[in-house]
Amino acid sequence: MSFTRLIPKPFLNSILTIIPKTIKGRIILGIVLFIAFVFLRKLINSLDYAKHAHDPLIPIVEIIQSESQSQSPTSVLTGVSQAFKSSTLRAEIGGKIIALPTDKGAWVSDKQTLIQIIDNDRAARLKEAESRFKQREAEFRASTDLRAKALKAENSHLATKADFEAAKALLNRIQLEVEHLSIKAPFSGYYDQRLVDIGDFVDIGDPVATVLNLDQLKVVMNVSETDIISIFEGQTATVIFTAYKKKYPAKITYISKNAEPKTRTFSIELTLDNPDKLASGLTCQVTIMKQPIHVHNIPLSALVLNDQGVLGVMTLDQTKKTHFKSINIESMQKETVYATGLTPHVTVVTTGSSFVKAGQTVIVKEKGTL
Repeated sequence: MSFTRLIPKPFLNSILTIIPKTIKGRIILGIVLFIAFVFLRKLINSLDYAKHAHDPLIPIVEIIQSESQSQSPTSVLTGVSQAFKSSTLRAEIGGKIIALPTDKGAWVSDKQTLIQIIDNDRAARLKEAESRFKQREAEFRASTDLRAKALKAENSHLATKADFEAAKALLNRIQLEVEHLSIKAPFSGYYDQRLVDIGDFVDIGDPVATVLNLDQLKVVMNVSETDIISIFEGQTATVIFTAYKKKYPAKITYISKNAEPKTRTFSIELTLDNPDKLASGLTCQVTIMKQPIHVHNIPLSALVLNDQGVLGVMTLDQTKKTHFKSINIESMQKETVYATGLTPHVTVVTTGSSFVKAGQTVIVKEKGTL
């Protein structure tokens, strides 16, 4: 655009008659013309912007340039501790309780006697069975030698062998009965409960005591079907017991393959060392570290729903055209969300996204960068 189109010719002629035709005058004339040109140019640009700004077909939006960042998401769950080893002892023979050689609550070693059942005549029967076994064993050995020399009939030898096997079986049965008169700890641990007292009569199968080993703890909890897909055996976690406020490292050691029918949740177990000998049955908070993911930190104002009700954001390409992109929200902050589903670098519409349709061309007012 030339000066003569921006400035009327009569105006130029009047200026030329006023300013003397000297070098100084020409300089003044140049300055005046330059100022007039700049002023008129700004006026034209502002009018052009105003025309577009008020055009409802070309919305004005604000954007951010978002770069993805690595994040290690967590699941925070509530669990309950259990002893890693726990055993309920039951009577394997009937009889009256005659002795309790170990106090409940004490630390006991493996095979230590906790409860004694009355002998009745089992000791005498055991001696008789041992004598019978020795006799039948000697007879069987002699019969075997004679049979080898063909000095004894086969039928007679087999009868001797049968007597020997019967005596052996009887001895084993009575030995087992005598052994069951003493109820012993199955492993080292705490003698946690005693369910009988001296003089009580117990029958086979009656519970009599419990023993716990607290060198390690199990933490048992239920997780939803949406969380179970990101949990695997060997995964690490942090356990904080509500009553102690102390952190313990743990590892997932069991995941149920079958959902609980009513709640549709899955049972999982974690194992942790227990140097402080914390009790079984404590409530705790479990934080499970998931696999790292790449997320975008998106303002809440940028979130929109498309016509199908899918949550996402409006993005811009290099031609200032909008595109709808669905997202998955991984976590929420006060004014932003961490979301997946976008490319590593993306231009996101923030202000005005609710009034923009996919495929529209917009005027951009850039707000900043997250």
